[in-house]
Amino acid sequence: MADDNARKFIVRKIDQKFLLKYNASSSGLVIDWTDIGEDTESKVVREAPTEGAVRFFFITKKSHGGTRTSEKKEINEAEYNELLQSSLTRIVKTRYRFDISQDGRSFSLRYDKFSSNKFMLEVDALSGEKIKLFQPEAFPYTLQEVTGDKNYYGHRFGA
Repeated sequence: MADDNARKFIVRKIDQKFLLKYNASSSGLVIDWTDIGEDTESKVVREAPTEGAVRFFFITKKSHGGTRTSEKKEINEAEYNELLQSSLTRIVKTRYRFDISQDGRSFSLRYDKFSSNKFMLEVDALSGEKIKLFQPEAFPYTLQEVTGDKNYYGHRFGA
């Protein structure tokens, strides 16, 4: 399982010029949850990048003691369609991926525009210690941190 402890922020809509400046790549994502528990979830994802082939994934996530882990497996379209039959809820969003630097440190960012007109920014770094060094106040948009608040994770936020 992979560690899934990105910092999460509510953000207003980010300008397209900003995304172009940082060479953001984008993908259309359709996410269907097939199992929803208090500390676990399973979902199938259809990812359609602006450039490249459509890909399908089965993802499970578990939370324990403030830590989230995830397991992601690429699946074929037939498997996706089969799992889709047990969909409980769906979210559609566009994800932009780009990197920024602050004080010589690199951070990977994911900016999500939900079809429900909500916006989320996730910040990742190579280590948990490094992620703490991200400075939200230095980002050119106002960020409200919601890391750890389950109301802003997965199906709870995007619907």
